[in-house]
Parts: sequence; structure tokens; C-alpha cells
Amino acid sequence: MRIITALLAAAALACASRQSIPTCIDLSGTYRLTGQPTRSGTGSTAFVFGEDALLNKVEALTITQPGCRLELHATGDGGKVHDTVLENDLSWTEDSVSASWSPQKIGAAILAGASSRTRTLTLRLSPEHDTLTISSEFDERGLALLFMPFHDHGEATCVMKRTKG
Repeated sequence: MRIITALLAAAALACASRQSIPTCIDLSGTYRLTGQPTRSGTGSTAFVFGEDALLNKVEALTITQPGCRLELHATGDGGKVHDTVLENDLSWTEDSVSASWSPQKIGAAILAGASSRTRTLTLRLSPEHDTLTISSEFDERGLALLFMPFHDHGEATCVMKRTKG
């Protein structure tokens, strides 16, 4: 009986270790804004596509996708254009991809290590593959005046419709 139990346990362990790794989904295409962006959290939240690429309102987004590399061409704020490439540390699911990074600090750090910031950009494709939801989040934690813990979080979200052609 012990041998059967051990074999069943080994088989269950082997199946659990073979979890499928999500492959990259095809997000390529051109998308146009369908409504007003929504914002939540503290402070002003912009759509951030990279270190220096931010827009308050994304009007159009073109995604070129060679393999699992995403080349984004974002237009918004009355004509501003930002091009960004996402290829490292992407988290893929069955219907989305997320990229997270810590922004570079600008200027001298008064209290090095007293705060940490994270940005996350998520692109989620609808089951019908005709709309793309873009979510841009920031999360900051730290100590104000060396002793008061703080946590700021904000998110901007917009829904874009895939254009034909």
C-alpha cells in the first residue's frame, strides 16, 4: 500500500511541476480610444509606457509584435508621440501582458532607501480580440520625515477599440 501511495504522490508531483508557461498572445494592431480614461488613487496618474514616455490621454496605440517583443507607438495629448520597446521581464497570461519596472531617481537622493517606486503597464485583450484595456499603475512606499510610513498608489485605465485594416 505504501508503494502505491508513493507512486501516486510522485505522479502528482510530476504533473504539478509541468505547469504550462503562458505563451505570448498576439496583440499586434492599431487601437483607438473609445471613451474617457478613468483614474483612481492618489496624485495625478498618467499612462507610462517607459522611463520617459508618459501621456495623460492615449488617443491611439499601434503594437508591432515580432515574437514576444512588443514595439509600442503611442499617440496622445494632442499629438505627442512615444515609441517604446517592451521585451524584458514581461509577464504573460492567456489574455494579457504586464511589464513592471522601478523608475530611475532624478537628482540627489536625500534619503537613499527611504522609498521605493514601481510602475506597471498591463495590456489586456478582450475574449473577442477587438478591444484592448490599458492599465498604468504606480506604487510607492516609504518613510516620510524618516519615521512616518506612507503608501501611494494610483492607476489610469482606458479601453481602446481595434481598428480594421
